[in-house]
Amino acid sequence: MSTRAAILLSIAVVALVAATATINAQTPTRSSHKAVVRPAPEIAWHELSDTLRTTAAFRGRPIVVLIAPDANDKSFRRQVRRLRPSFNRLTASNTALLVAFSRSNDIRIPSDIPFIVAANGAKVDADFAANGQYRIAIIGRDGNLDYITSKVIPGQRVVDVIINSYASQAAERAKQVSQMAND
Repeated sequence: MSTRAAILLSIAVVALVAATATINAQTPTRSSHKAVVRPAPEIAWHELSDTLRTTAAFRGRPIVVLIAPDANDKSFRRQVRRLRPSFNRLTASNTALLVAFSRSNDIRIPSDIPFIVAANGAKVDADFAANGQYRIAIIGRDGNLDYITSKVIPGQRVVDVIINSYASQAAERAKQVSQMAND
């Protein structure tokens, strides 16, 4: 190989490495704090095969998390009833539905909606600062905690947050990232 070919090959390799690093730096991930303004805590659960999974497995999917003391909590039961009319729209948007009970290990939920039950409800309660009270949280496709409240909300509101948060907030997040990079 001639010296000129070796130099050109070296330049091409350096350019490829630099381009890859640039692409990796610009690609938002669940743990990328520049792209995710308010990262949601990870939630773990046991699958039927007793394999432990986390919300990282749902990368690219919205997640609705209901946090309550137990399945008999009045606000929890009201929220489940309010989600029922919007269930088909939630599944059409590939939304994962999780529930975490802070004071109960019961996996029986009085609903026909298939929820994933968190393995450690007390930890989820603490991570979301629920303090043993009812909460609903919506985690966007990028892992951002898009919405959290202690109020029971209509199922359509959940769908609206999922649809609007990712698309409309992406531009705002990009602007914030740009501003952080300039600072």
